[in-house]
Amino acid sequence: MSRNTQNQRPRGNAPEDTLRDGSLKASIWRNDGENGPYYTTTLARTFTNAKGQVQDSHSFGAGDLLRVGELARSAYHRSNELRRDLGREQTPDQSRDTQDRGQDRDQGQRIGRDEDRSQRQQQFNDRRSDASGPDHDLSR
Repeated sequence: MSRNTQNQRPRGNAPEDTLRDGSLKASIWRNDGENGPYYTTTLARTFTNAKGQVQDSHSFGAGDLLRVGELARSAYHRSNELRRDLGREQTPDQSRDTQDRGQDRDQGQRIGRDEDRSQRQQQFNDRRSDASGPDHDLSR
């Protein structure tokens, strides 16, 4: 697989990076959202039509699927690199703000998982105490 190795950031409506494996390509796009920049990836198969024009298709033959999977894996890792590099470019205040939002989100997910776990444990205990009532002596 090859990679677009330009040191300068592309201008206009160009992908941040493009990974290739033969006629297959993964284009990684930078997007700006309300919570800051993020990356998306499009996968395509490049071909030349009957008129000699180069076009992209987003459908893949059975023989392409494993290569598409490996290309997607590489794009995943490259997107993470770009995101990490973006964090290094931010000012300390921007970086700290982004980290705080991420920690808040992670903390909220952790609390939700803990609450789910507590509810499941309580349901298990309730069922167990129901089953160990006067008709169901589990000590025998």
